[in-house]
Amino acid sequence: MRLKFFLISLLVLVLTTFSISTLLLHYFRGERIDYIDNQIRQTATSIIDSELTDLRAYDYEKVDSIISEELGPDRIDKFFVIRTNEGKNLYKSQSIDLLNLEIPQSPQWVTLHKEGRMIRAVNLKLPRSKTRTLQVGVISDDNFFHLVNIDEETLLYIVATLSLFLGMTWILSASLFSPVREVAGYMKDATRSLDLNREIQPLPGNLLVHMQGPLVNKTDEFRSLLTSISTFTGRINAIRIFTRQWAFQMAHEIKTPLTILNRDVERLAKTHNLSEEETSALSENVEKVSRTITNFLNWAELTNQGQAENLHVIKIQSTLARLSPNWIKIFGERLSIEGQTDFQLMCNPDHFEQFLNNLVINALKYSNDNVQLRVGSHSLEVSDRGPGIPESVLQKWGTPFNKGPRSDEVEGTGLGLAWVKTVAEIYRWDLKVHSDSSGTKITTIFPEIATDKD
Repeated sequence: MRLKFFLISLLVLVLTTFSISTLLLHYFRGERIDYIDNQIRQTATSIIDSELTDLRAYDYEKVDSIISEELGPDRIDKFFVIRTNEGKNLYKSQSIDLLNLEIPQSPQWVTLHKEGRMIRAVNLKLPRSKTRTLQVGVISDDNFFHLVNIDEETLLYIVATLSLFLGMTWILSASLFSPVREVAGYMKDATRSLDLNREIQPLPGNLLVHMQGPLVNKTDEFRSLLTSISTFTGRINAIRIFTRQWAFQMAHEIKTPLTILNRDVERLAKTHNLSEEETSALSENVEKVSRTITNFLNWAELTNQGQAENLHVIKIQSTLARLSPNWIKIFGERLSIEGQTDFQLMCNPDHFEQFLNNLVINALKYSNDNVQLRVGSHSLEVSDRGPGIPESVLQKWGTPFNKGPRSDEVEGTGLGLAWVKTVAEIYRWDLKVHSDSSGTKITTIFPEIATDKD
């Protein structure tokens, strides 16, 4: 947008400069011609008032003597021709004779161009001999009336002026679009907040100043835009808070009847002597719904918490040693753990265990091949050879119930990656994801803490 504005301003500046230059050149050319015409007119008047008009015969030396006597130094750069009506030359200056040019006897003012020169002349009838015409004129360089005649200093001045205007245009465009860049940055942050399921922050102070000012500016379009954005984000936050509270309340309200329903199933099984096979399907579905609600409430609580609590220093190898037997028990020997580096973390142990469980179990569930967990100096890398995470899931990574197209094939709630993303953000862990059709690799880089020992 800024570049477009600058280019438009540049185009307007160039066109304006070109138009003004054309007008000025046209004006100066007219002024120069008027100046030459005045000189020619004064010279012709002096010649007509001289004894030259009384001559019957025109001796070149005599005519030159009269012209020199009447004009003196003003004769320089002018030519003189005396002709009959039939076109016979009675007298002709050497300067015009060298050009081998016949000047027409009409109209009164004549302009000719030849060999890079401009000939400007006037035709006057001699008062005492109407059959004779006096032609007085000036021979000038054609460049005298064109842009080529502008000297180097003038060109440098024009270039410097244009450069100054261009610089000012660039600075002014930057100043003009600075608030627009701030709005773009704010909207980018607002979009990121929505992606992360966070509250949108209000307009910053550097934008609020544009909403203040005298009453005459109330119709300012930019102020109206900021007011609309502020109102819009406020309503989004209000709807978000309402929806979150409603979802939490609904989850709690549903969980209680599910608990009662599960107990009723157990009681009915005992009362009517139902077999475990008859009640297991119902119990499993009830347990699945209950587990989904519990996971959602745990994630919601973590999201609302927004900061780390109950922090402890934990060792990575100790945590892996505690969790890996469960993974192997469920998924067999498909998981390989590489790297013996034992670094320390400062976090809530429950959060880290859930973080690891979600990463590893997701990789094992969505891949039929082996899964590698590599321990680096201060990093963990979980990689699989599954079908990869769909782009649609990656774009909304961090939102609950974000499931891919294989959700019907693999049991899951869509909360695993949301938990991973939220935990990483709370503890400021650097989470990097690379996924394509050949598999997925998720790398987590942890910050060093002061208690680390090599």
